[in-house]
Amino acid sequence: MEGVLFMTKVDIYSGFLGAGKTTLIKKMIAEGYKGQKLVLIGALVHQPTLLVLDEPAAGMNPQETLELTEFIGEIRKNFHMTILLIEHHMDLVMDIADRIYVLDFGKLIAQGTPEEIQSNEHVIDAYLGVVEDAED
Repeated sequence: MEGVLFMTKVDIYSGFLGAGKTTLIKKMIAEGYKGQKLVLIGALVHQPTLLVLDEPAAGMNPQETLELTEFIGEIRKNFHMTILLIEHHMDLVMDIADRIYVLDFGKLIAQGTPEEIQSNEHVIDAYLGVVEDAED
């Protein structure tokens, strides 16, 4: 019943979204997307220019996280929007992000591409610990 009601809302917004995006959203609903994916679909109906995702993979198992990563990738590809992602699952972040900003206790310690962040000493020290810490 909830899916049917949501489809009606998609139909209402179809004039704003255009036929291609409306069809894509209806396809996502028909494929049985639920949970976090359905929340994201609901946000897409409003055509945001910025999509803020605060730990969207929280509580998910590895398979669900992988599926969410692919889904967010589809959103980027099909809706061409900026996504601000706050996340602790580094595989998800590295697969989705073009640019990454790393905070440590609220302080910006690094920014760059995923490749730059993976090899950044400040990030490694902050999140993996330094060699001296392991010896103490």
